[in-house]
Amino acid sequence: MATAAHTATRLAYDDEGAGTPVVLLHGLTFDRRSWRPIIERLGGSVRSIAVDLPAHGESGGAPVPVEQVPARLHELLVSLAAERPIVVGHSMSGGLAALYASAYPTRGLASRQRPAHPAVRGARPPARASAARTRVRAGVADVREQPRA
Repeated sequence: MATAAHTATRLAYDDEGAGTPVVLLHGLTFDRRSWRPIIERLGGSVRSIAVDLPAHGESGGAPVPVEQVPARLHELLVSLAAERPIVVGHSMSGGLAALYASAYPTRGLASRQRPAHPAVRGARPPARASAARTRVRAGVADVREQPRA
């Protein structure tokens, strides 16, 4: 796993796995660590890029207008050579994911309203976790089979 902070955007991130890039955006007052259980469940089957939004976690600086976040995120993803990602947003970041997808090429987007971290939402029963993991992997496989635009 690569953990770093992009100098120009001041966005901290974790980058691990290989294949289709899946960008994970946390909700307000959370940080990229909230995606750790999901990243572990994916087990490296995709390239997971969990980002600390401006003024959250290890990303420096003051809060920025929401309209500026997609451009910063895109600059980070270009530097990581993460083309046409699937963008997943939790809570308010579902809106950020949609803003990103409206401005830049993506393979898809998803919005999650419940917290991803089990300490916040309670542990998911193993059968449900397995089913969710299967759906994510199937979705990534479906995206891989679609022709590029």
